[in-house]
Amino acid sequence: MCRSAVLVLGAALGLAACGGGSPDILARQVPLDNATRLQAQALVDAGLHDPDSSFYRMDRAYLTAEGDTVICGSVNALAPKGSFSGFTPFYVRFEMKGKRSKTKQLLIDTQIAPLHCAQIAGGVVPRAG
Repeated sequence: MCRSAVLVLGAALGLAACGGGSPDILARQVPLDNATRLQAQALVDAGLHDPDSSFYRMDRAYLTAEGDTVICGSVNALAPKGSFSGFTPFYVRFEMKGKRSKTKQLLIDTQIAPLHCAQIAGGVVPRAG
């Protein structure tokens, strides 16, 4: 039995080496500089009730094969009723053109944003939409 498991594992590794394995890396982690952090914060702030009172945790930055920048983090924002909502994950993808950016995707939620961040951490760029 142990021998058959080794054969199956060997065959699987052989297929992966022949191109049947994981996809090409389409994104890579990059250092998060201050300008990129501020750009991402401005994009998230635009959707908040009171952006001046928000607190941020910027976790990671990624660069896609298309040249887009992706920031994964979380924000604790003041809700309309006056209390903080707790840290909510966000995923923001934008294209930089000089000092201007074009937003391609912005998610601030507890389900899809963490899923997209996990995918891009693995090198796969999630589809917009």
